[in-house]
Amino acid sequence: MQQYFRHKDAYGDCLLFYRMGDFYELFFDDAVKAAGILDIALTKRGKHADQDIPMCGVPVHAAELYLQKLIASGLNVAICEQMETPEEAKKRGAKEVVRRDVVRIVTPGTVTEEALLAPGQALYLAALHYTPSPSGGGSGWGLAEARPSQAPHPASPRRGEEKSALAWLELSTGEFVTSETSLASLPALLARVAPRELLLTQGAYEKLHAEPWFAEWRTRATIRADALFDHRKGERVLRAHFCVDDLAAFGAFTGPELSAMGALMDYVQLTQMEAAARLDPPKKESPESHLQMDAATRRNLELTQTLSGERKGTLLSTLDRTLTAAGGRTLAAWLSAPLRRRDIIAARQDAVAYARADASWRTKIRDALAKVPDMERALGRLSLGRGGPRDLQMLGTGLAQSIALSDLLRAPALPSLLMEVRDALTGHHELADTLERALMNEVPLKAADGNFVASDWRADLAEYRTLRDESKRVLTLMEARLKKETDIGSLKIKHNNVLGYFIEITQIHEKKVPPTFIHRQGLAGSLRYSTPELNDIARKIEEAADRALKLELEVFGELVAQVLKQGGPIVATARALASLDALAALAERAEEGGWVRPQIAEDGGFAVEQGRHPVVEAALRRTHGEFIVNDCVMDEFLKTSPLRGEVGANAPGEGDSAGDNTPRRLTPTPTLPPQGGGRLWLLTGPNMGGKSTFLRQQAMLVILAQMGSCVPAKRAGIGLVDKLFCRVGAADDLARGQSTFMVEMVETASILNQATPASFVILDEIGRGTATYDGVSIAWAVAEHLHNVTQCRASSPRITTSSPSSRRRCRTSRTTRRRSRNTVDKLIFMHTIAPGKADKSYGIHVAALAGMPKPVLARSRALLKLLESGHSITEKPLREELPLFAHATPPAESKLAERLANVEPDKMTPMEGLQLVAELKKLAEE
Repeated sequence: MQQYFRHKDAYGDCLLFYRMGDFYELFFDDAVKAAGILDIALTKRGKHADQDIPMCGVPVHAAELYLQKLIASGLNVAICEQMETPEEAKKRGAKEVVRRDVVRIVTPGTVTEEALLAPGQALYLAALHYTPSPSGGGSGWGLAEARPSQAPHPASPRRGEEKSALAWLELSTGEFVTSETSLASLPALLARVAPRELLLTQGAYEKLHAEPWFAEWRTRATIRADALFDHRKGERVLRAHFCVDDLAAFGAFTGPELSAMGALMDYVQLTQMEAAARLDPPKKESPESHLQMDAATRRNLELTQTLSGERKGTLLSTLDRTLTAAGGRTLAAWLSAPLRRRDIIAARQDAVAYARADASWRTKIRDALAKVPDMERALGRLSLGRGGPRDLQMLGTGLAQSIALSDLLRAPALPSLLMEVRDALTGHHELADTLERALMNEVPLKAADGNFVASDWRADLAEYRTLRDESKRVLTLMEARLKKETDIGSLKIKHNNVLGYFIEITQIHEKKVPPTFIHRQGLAGSLRYSTPELNDIARKIEEAADRALKLELEVFGELVAQVLKQGGPIVATARALASLDALAALAERAEEGGWVRPQIAEDGGFAVEQGRHPVVEAALRRTHGEFIVNDCVMDEFLKTSPLRGEVGANAPGEGDSAGDNTPRRLTPTPTLPPQGGGRLWLLTGPNMGGKSTFLRQQAMLVILAQMGSCVPAKRAGIGLVDKLFCRVGAADDLARGQSTFMVEMVETASILNQATPASFVILDEIGRGTATYDGVSIAWAVAEHLHNVTQCRASSPRITTSSPSSRRRCRTSRTTRRRSRNTVDKLIFMHTIAPGKADKSYGIHVAALAGMPKPVLARSRALLKLLESGHSITEKPLREELPLFAHATPPAESKLAERLANVEPDKMTPMEGLQLVAELKKLAEE
């Protein structure tokens, strides 16, 4: 326990997994906490200060399962291993305790075990260098604070504001990125990276704690000392790790970026102890390189996770046709961070078009990709000393498939991006051959289990294995001979880790046991013995097995060294394979859905003909339903610009990469239906008419287009978008003390403060959480601001028919419906968008479709007629019809209350008082 206390004192903020033989044991408060989370028995072991010591334990072989639950609960675990065997400890003294030491700290952001990682999902550890404004005027993070009507560029700090930086890495793959960011754009960057653990200083945490957007990161925050966020220290740590004298070769890093990266490196060294993590050289990311989306937008569009927390039903699940874990992570990264560089988007589009054009070639590529394991994470485990023979075999298999794929990519007229992939797949013939010849077909997970090196790889290994296996054959012959000599048919020769080899017989044959047998152990139903002959054979077997295992471990070390020496090229190959998988998957999805290649332009145009919502369409196909297509033109994009690229299916002669790869220009696009342009769309119509689906559809098409994918439409042209905002629906956020309306207003304020003319805004249900006139006023003012000030592409429903739709950049549309032929009061929603304004909301018709009781519907219709006649709820006709509201009329709104408010009793004569009473009586009777 003294040894335990020393380690616990050093890692007091972690649960201590204390190795005791075949178990990790936890004591005191650690045991109480872990037993509750893991649902395992809480027992006791010995006493401390005359009190029982609470204890629980988990088997070493199943530790990963329990670690997963503890890490998911936000806890850190220190792994304290036995550093020697009990026999080695006894050599130092009869009462010496086995030496133990903490070899690793497992935290939510530093998990590397295969069983603890989602194959298609990245797990990031991030560090935030945050510098408050020197002016001392608050944190500068308020989303609703007063700001200029035209928001500055996200990379441009406000006056008196210093730059901050975020650095993030994926320990299992070595990905290492940093980005300098403004305070206004950091929430969007954090939402994209979604780190599992966020490092920051106490001061930064206190400054950000009250910010509404920071609420979801509070539970993921890990406080680190200010001194660790020092750019000079960070530069030294980085130079030492990457063995360079100057970091200039990796990029021109700023002080905040060096500080954030240094804090990350320090944390990795702290948690991994002596293990040297294999990390990529840090990559500097420009804030302008990706389309920005805040957390609310990602949540509302359900890109990678639905509102209920599931993957099914997301845009990613609809899009994902990848065959490898790394390909799945790559596709998810592309979807989470659409591009803003037209040349890179075009390169991806060319590769997708090439893969789509030749179905036979694409099938061969995908068949080979299906055999590629997760090479990046296998290499990561080997570099940290946690890998095994199976990781080596995964690398060997992956490298062999990369060679086969490089041959398939030697095709004519290959697009530039696929050429880059092909070049990254070469140069591994020797290592792939070595791994294939050195390893058996079936290998264990751990090197200590042995039996993974091919027998013909080393002659001395084959010799020891023959001796070991021959001795086992001798044991088999010995067992048969003893059965015959003793006439004991149940006699068996067995082995365990405590007794070694022994002879076991049932107790009923005890009288037949020869006197040469030496008793070792008695059990309830059997007896165990040994003999000098058996002991001699057992010694030879153990010596041969030990020597064979020692040689296998030597071979394992040599193979790992060869692999790590080529770590850089292997990672490049693994990522090239992941990109190839993602590109082929996009081509497969485009062909499957009849998607088209959108034209990408630098201007702010947006035009889609016969667009479809990818997720809703996929759901309807499963039920054999049909999706209703719609056009959306926010500018004269398609009417004035001929399309380059795919239109419809990849027919010969269409697209940039058909046949000889010669760019072709199509004939000018036919004019779309006469619906006009307009950068601001005001969409009216009844509930269930398809407004929200239509709005989300346009946002998803932007994302798909800028990630390099085809889009579900007949024809599409999209101008590059810098920021995408989607505010649809709202819910109470009681944890932050915010009502539905407050959540709605905070998100809307964020949009109006940050949107630029190059942004794309989707607004739904603005002002519905307050009074009717308040809501209409807010919605109207928001629409005017988007039209007059921001001038971005935007769509918004819920605006009244009297909203400012006559502006030159504004267009009003409506969802269509028709009445049922069989039932006059029943509506059939057409889910099509047409020019014009909706004449009414049809809320009662929707209530009927929902199954509202008929008496309630009849009463609703009667009251609606009264309200539509122009009567106020405070007037007598409606007060009589609505007795529940008669007493709810605020006193301040009545004539009686108004008259009393103007009375000054101290200045009245008795006659004036009598006249007032008569006047009040008359008012009360009205």
